[in-house]
Amino acid sequence: MKNLLIAAGAMVGVIGMRMILSLTVSEQAAEVFCRTALGILFFYYAIRIGVNRRKRKNVAEAKTA
Repeated sequence: MKNLLIAAGAMVGVIGMRMILSLTVSEQAAEVFCRTALGILFFYYAIRIGVNRRKRKNVAEAKTA
């Protein structure tokens, strides 16, 4: 649950930065930043979910052994 809140906060931060970039630099730069940042966040949390599951599985196996 904590990871979900952190991911949601990161997305809010990316949206805020996109708004600031679109006002200060250009809409194209903001779009490139947003797409890149959201892609990185998606893959980071997808990999993190897999790693956390593997760790929990190893801990559960260690407790039963």
